[in-house]
Amino acid sequence: MLADSGIAYALLRNGWYTENYLASAPPALEHGVFIGAAGEGKIASATRADYAAAAARVIASEGHEGKILRTGG
Repeated sequence: MLADSGIAYALLRNGWYTENYLASAPPALEHGVFIGAAGEGKIASATRADYAAAAARVIASEGHEGKILRTGG
């Protein structure tokens, strides 16, 4: 629908926010293990400030029109 509207756009799909892990930090430090749904996988989070900086760069530059940009840490 947006693509057919004629309005210039760029969509940013942010990954997981680093701040979401703050509540899990104290028990992880106490027990020496971080428990999450990634199992043995890796996570690539970024802070809200990092995502905001990425959005500002997209807004201030050209060449992103009509694109979906996936961001992450």
